[in-house]
Amino acid sequence: MTAKEYLLQIIYLDSRIEANKEKVQRLKESAEGTTSNLSPNKVQTSTSKQKMADAVISYADLEKVINADMEKIMEIINTIGKLNPYESTVLYKRYVEDKSLWVISREVKKSYSWATKVHSAGIKNIQKILNEKAGG
Repeated sequence: MTAKEYLLQIIYLDSRIEANKEKVQRLKESAEGTTSNLSPNKVQTSTSKQKMADAVISYADLEKVINADMEKIMEIINTIGKLNPYESTVLYKRYVEDKSLWVISREVKKSYSWATKVHSAGIKNIQKILNEKAGG
């Protein structure tokens, strides 16, 4: 995996976490029987205990996935934190905060070319860290 692919995982993981949180909420509502009934003519006389159990199991499994995704994001952030302060700041703002290099350069009051050079150096150093992890 390249350094850029490694860092871009944050975007994918963030969206997956949000989608899974929404699913968990729906499953919790279903398990608790708090979802609204869209058919007013239909009266439910009993709650399916199996349906409730299935919903609880499903949302518990999804919460495990969410926690694993959050741990992976924290691992990536910790890897970024191993860089020098300039590289760490630029890569954090670029991949965690999802800001463009133009915006980052303005925020840190540096030129765009400075931001691109620091970004490039940071990517190379992340790749070194990944290579060390894979090799040893």
